Amino acid sequence: MTTVYRTLELNMISAKDLKDVNIFPQISVYAIVSILGDPLDPQITTHIHCHARRNATWNIPIKFAVKESLVYHNRLSLEIKLISYRKFLPRSTIGKVRIPLLGLLDNSAYAGHPFSYQVRKKRSGKSKGTINLSYKLCDKE
Repeated sequence: MTTVYRTLELNMISAKDLKDVNIFPQISVYAIVSILGDPLDPQITTHIHCHARRNATWNIPIKFAVKESLVYHNRLSLEIKLISYRKFLPRSTIGKVRIPLLGLLDNSAYAGHPFSYQVRKKRSGKSKGTINLSYKLCDKE
């Protein structure tokens, strides 16, 4: 039996209305994008959007090879963590988004179109802003 992989193509567009986690009015923000449940634990870090205030823009393409059987068994999720970068202070997590890849596959009619997800802090569950991205799950390799 052969292992089938599909390519998940993301476009990390932007983050909007982020809640400030610093005492300073300007924050610098980057994202750590990963596939949870993948034994290889792939992660990609975006560039830092300096002085983003409450909005950050990246507009960068990201690709992951995902094992199709793990997607169909609902074992893989896309996780995006937004991190506030501070030069001389510890970094802090603004919030994160977790999206089951099966949900993206089930909604393939929306592939290629921008959509938004709420960024949330795990403890409070409160919205910390929105992340905007588009995706496409490419044919089997």
